[in-house]
Amino acid sequence: MNIDGEHARFSAPKRPIVFVLGGPGSGKGTQCEMLVEKYGWKQICAGELLRAEAKRDSELGRMIKEIIDGGNIVPGYVTIELLDKEIQKTAEGTPGILIDGFPRAFDQAVEYEKRIGEIDLVVYFSCSIETMRERLLGRGKTSGRVDDCSDVIESRFRTFLDTSMPVIQKYSAQGILNEVPSEGSPDEIFESLCVALRRNELLPS
Repeated sequence: MNIDGEHARFSAPKRPIVFVLGGPGSGKGTQCEMLVEKYGWKQICAGELLRAEAKRDSELGRMIKEIIDGGNIVPGYVTIELLDKEIQKTAEGTPGILIDGFPRAFDQAVEYEKRIGEIDLVVYFSCSIETMRERLLGRGKTSGRVDDCSDVIESRFRTFLDTSMPVIQKYSAQGILNEVPSEGSPDEIFESLCVALRRNELLPS
């Protein structure tokens, strides 16, 4: 992979692409999994792609690992290359693609649109910091993820508020943001998600 940040525009497949945003612990990953199971969409988790790359013994892998371990954001061009590879692998006939946890910063959103294209919808799972903290600490007991410890969790919250909220405001101003409250049960949240997708004609009624 070229890591200098200079790349040609990618060619995205002709199927709906939805950005799924929310703070760490907002439940967006769980909701994506439920949508995949029920409707056959494809979920691409930006964080998982980066964590997998971070395990590689390479200059890029070591760079990504250092950034993730500190609770910070990996440069957008790196994430976009990894996402594009997964988008291009999507099977024929897949009804839509969920990009989970991206973009996490304003420049990532701009870079994605420049190099891949506009997206169809943005879903934002809104949740209190208290609820997200409780979920992450609970997950950290079994996940084995270094970024689920208390110190890194607080850094992740600060990063989300400082860098990701401007992304949410950007898409809200464009009229393509759908906010889904995520304080309830997984089934309640999922029903709200499906309502939002049906309203935008991305799910059958």
